[in-house]
Amino acid sequence: MEHSETPIVTSSVTLFSLGEAAKEVGKSKTTISRAIKSGKISAEGNGDIGYQIQPCELFRVFKRVTPAQPLHFGEVDAPLPQMGRGETLMLQAQLEAKTRECDFMEKHFDETCRLLEGQLEDTRTERDKWQQQARSTQLLLDHQPAVEKTPKRSPWSSMVIGFLFIISIALLMDRTGGFTALLALIKPLT
Repeated sequence: MEHSETPIVTSSVTLFSLGEAAKEVGKSKTTISRAIKSGKISAEGNGDIGYQIQPCELFRVFKRVTPAQPLHFGEVDAPLPQMGRGETLMLQAQLEAKTRECDFMEKHFDETCRLLEGQLEDTRTERDKWQQQARSTQLLLDHQPAVEKTPKRSPWSSMVIGFLFIISIALLMDRTGGFTALLALIKPLT
């Protein structure tokens, strides 16, 4: 049973038949069919009614026989390079993929901008609150009476004061005759 070699167009992407795919990559129909059956290439249809192969699937696995010719944009009257059907389909698929990618990125860029603008506004609001609180605190501090701080005493000063207290008690005791007894107690400590 012979299938027509007319390309099938679905959703703006042209699909290759088995014969067209074989010509585009310079392989036999059998090689392409084996790749489909082994799962290397995704294709629609089956072997009885023919396969429909997307160019991106075909060129993902096999290289094209003839590479695309570069365009010379500097030459105004230069003829456009002749491109094979496979090259055109592959470029069309690439263009569609890049368009979808750009649409996706634009959507997420807009969402990110809205999110960042919201965060910036929140940050400004918080900053204004903190500035107001700092002003209020400064006003309270400016209107408070000054508190005199008593200097801290070192541990040595406390010991000296304690020793002077003991001496003064001893002098009082000396009048009563107890000073010599006190000196006898302090002497072993020194």
